[in-house]
Amino acid sequence: MINLKSFLTFFTEATRPPENDEEKSLYSFMEELDSVVAHIKVEDIGINTKTNSKTVYIDKYLNGAQRPAYVIAASDHIKNHPEYTLDSVASGRASKEFAFISPDSGRTVHVKCRPQGGFKSDGDPNELFASALMLLPKIETPIDDVEMDVIIDKVKRLVDSGNVIGHTPGQVAGMDKNYGKLCSAISAAQSIPKEYLNADKVYLTGQAWDKDVKQFQRTKYGMKDFNSSDFIIKKGNNYLGVSLKEKKLATTADPTLINKSFSSMLAAFSTEADSKFGDLKNKLEEQIAIFYSAVIIRNYKKLNRQTQEELKPIAKLPLRKQMEFLVGSGKKRPWKQYVRALDNKIINSSLTSQKSVLSKMDSILLSNSDVFAESLVQLIFKAELKDLKKVNFDFALVTGIGQYLKKGPQISKGEYKDIDTMSSVLENIFSAGKAKIIKNPKKKQAFELGATAANLNYLLVIGETPIMQIQLRYKGNFGSAPSFQAGMTKEFKALFN
Repeated sequence: MINLKSFLTFFTEATRPPENDEEKSLYSFMEELDSVVAHIKVEDIGINTKTNSKTVYIDKYLNGAQRPAYVIAASDHIKNHPEYTLDSVASGRASKEFAFISPDSGRTVHVKCRPQGGFKSDGDPNELFASALMLLPKIETPIDDVEMDVIIDKVKRLVDSGNVIGHTPGQVAGMDKNYGKLCSAISAAQSIPKEYLNADKVYLTGQAWDKDVKQFQRTKYGMKDFNSSDFIIKKGNNYLGVSLKEKKLATTADPTLINKSFSSMLAAFSTEADSKFGDLKNKLEEQIAIFYSAVIIRNYKKLNRQTQEELKPIAKLPLRKQMEFLVGSGKKRPWKQYVRALDNKIINSSLTSQKSVLSKMDSILLSNSDVFAESLVQLIFKAELKDLKKVNFDFALVTGIGQYLKKGPQISKGEYKDIDTMSSVLENIFSAGKAKIIKNPKKKQAFELGATAANLNYLLVIGETPIMQIQLRYKGNFGSAPSFQAGMTKEFKALFN
């Protein structure tokens, strides 16, 4: 029998744009959080229609498995913020929600992190599979689904043993019959050196860093998770942090090694490199505001009916006044609200024009090539984590390669690159010259004549060796800053063979 209350709640609870100055300020703060927690992509934000005189409800949509990590990072930022005070939420929801006090009205702001459509809430078991397998003395390669079910049962018993720390109930539930994830996890685990097999414990860091491994957590370059270990293996007195990636075939394009917003990098540079980057960030944000405000004004009649009605009084003003309103100032940037009402095709068309704001970002990046290059090398390869070897902590980038087909499991040799190997390769090529970023000569920039894609394309070069292909692009939310995506070049990968 259908529960009428739940049924009505489902159809009446929805999100809307911010309606007043306080909500617009809170909306801007939500985007500030997204920039700080740049390693996790938030797909959408909205004010929930349940908002009332006592509580502002905000919904954020992101990968369900990343909700606990996002909540922790966002809460840490609020704790240290001069204007906002962290509030408590029900203990049973603490991994999916957080709350704070609005400085404007004193109301509670309750933020619900909801799983983005297409993602299974907290249910990706890849990290749980790969980490738990390291507790075994030997990792077998299954030949069919019967043998895979046996391995899944073994992993479940290992999880129940208490030696797997930090997993979620969703990850455990997500293991059943999830043969594709198990294939890539087996590949990853088999690529890890055998001395880490039969481990004492493993720690997953997605929700929080357990007190046993908290000392290895690092914050650098504006990243709360500079030590990007997805799980940590403990064997005796030694620890191995694993940054885990997965792909189906060895020939499949590598998963991106970084997801870092352009503005958050400038903010980090302003504190760690040169204060001029703070001014650059502020000027760029103003140029972005002017660019998108102009796009909104030019395409006013292409906005949806509700947005046109909201902007009707503004549309009657002189052009300068329209721009002043949309551009806004400080945290209040109305253009961020209204740009969401434009079709993506319109925005992409503007971004691929010669007047694209991406040209400003291109200019900043290339004129500060050395700073961006050095930081990206650190953010991607974590060479500075080598210092943790003094306290018996090693780090590795691991990619599991596998998939499940009708004919059975297809498990390929995984890729393992530890911190010593990465540092050694980097030191060798650094002897030939410094790191820099150059335009990728094989691709057009968004603002160049004939460009068809709204992105910027570069090569990160050390000496004469191109080591990374880098792309800067928006990921669906034009109100937030574009992000860096990066993958190793074939020339750089060859140096590891």
